[in-house]
Amino acid sequence: MSEVNVYSSTEESSVCLSERLYSGEGRTVKKSKKRSKPKSPGDSPPPPSKIAAPGTPTDETTRDISASATKPAPTATTAISTATPSTSGTSLKTAQNPHASSPRTTTPSSASAGTRITPAPTTSTSAAARPPPIHVAEVSDFEGLCYALEALVGSDGFTCRSRVHDIVIAPSTPDSYRAVVRYLAGNKFSYHTYQLQTERSYRVVMRGLNHRAPVGSIRTDIENQGHQVRGITNVLDSRTKRPLPLFFIDLEPAANNADIFDVSRVFFSEVRIEEPYRSRSTVQCTRCQEYQHTKGYCNRPPRCVRCGGGHES
Repeated sequence: MSEVNVYSSTEESSVCLSERLYSGEGRTVKKSKKRSKPKSPGDSPPPPSKIAAPGTPTDETTRDISASATKPAPTATTAISTATPSTSGTSLKTAQNPHASSPRTTTPSSASAGTRITPAPTTSTSAAARPPPIHVAEVSDFEGLCYALEALVGSDGFTCRSRVHDIVIAPSTPDSYRAVVRYLAGNKFSYHTYQLQTERSYRVVMRGLNHRAPVGSIRTDIENQGHQVRGITNVLDSRTKRPLPLFFIDLEPAANNADIFDVSRVFFSEVRIEEPYRSRSTVQCTRCQEYQHTKGYCNRPPRCVRCGGGHES
């Protein structure tokens, strides 16, 4: 009797289990969790608006009232700067802070629109108008030289700079330059200098004229065309020393010097006027055989280039 009950209870339990599985009650289903994207503050739906009773302040009205209550009252300085337009470009922040730095100077509206402001011309002497320096060598009495130049051109007429082998005298004006050069040449000083910018000639090259053409006729033809000639030099070949159909024409400084390039006929010949080529070689004096100056402005002792003696080559 007990065995029948056991079997019956087992059978009933299996039937119940099969019914539960068939109906889905005992099945465990795992659902995949979907990752939700982070929502931005703007994605969330706005809260439902509340209908306020008439006369009741809303949240926005309360927020505006609280913001206006927290703003500080304008000071006297702020009120003045706001009422009166500032012409110097001072901002409101600068007006509120008396310890701020000085305001920047703003450009006018015309300058911001593209107008170019030309600076005022300076009255200082340009570098081109300054006299060239004078290099004096073998100065035994520097004190006596300075006092002599002071009596000649004044204390503001020159300055001195001493180097290892010479003294450089820098005159302040062309007149003081000429006075110092005359004094040095008259007292047999050993020096060299350079030509004044205002005294330099206007040099051009004339090409196409025979080297046997008389210099006087060339000068006359050029002066008849409105130019004042200082010198004419025939160019020689650097190797063979043969005369070439080239001439250096040195004109006196004038306003019409550039018109010399329009000249096309000199002494029955068709010529062409050109600018001279600038030599890149170092300049050497043919009197003392030193460099960086020429013979015309050298008063140093002569030296022969062949034997080295104390005479000109």
